[in-house]
Amino acid sequence: MLNKKTFAILFAAASMSIAAPTFADDWHDDDEIHFSQNQHNYISHEQAAQAARAKIGAGAHVTDVEFEKKYHGAFFDVEVIDAKGREFDVRVDAKTGKVIYAKRDY
Repeated sequence: MLNKKTFAILFAAASMSIAAPTFADDWHDDDEIHFSQNQHNYISHEQAAQAARAKIGAGAHVTDVEFEKKYHGAFFDVEVIDAKGREFDVRVDAKTGKVIYAKRDY
């Protein structure tokens, strides 16, 4: 049988694991709020998508673009599918529009 202390620890751990996705969504929303309030400092979502498509090549199409701000800077995470159906994650600098990296998503 569980004692009160063990029960309290297990209950707290379970509560945190259930709430974790909510905290993650709030954090992501904060990035988008920051973007909307500071758009003059950054390229647009469409410009980030264009840079990512150009990096992957002809026939590529973008499936998602997300703005993120971290302690080391702001960037767009862009998901791209090439002409052969392969998926790529492309990171684009939010200020310059330069592709930071592009890697295949397996």
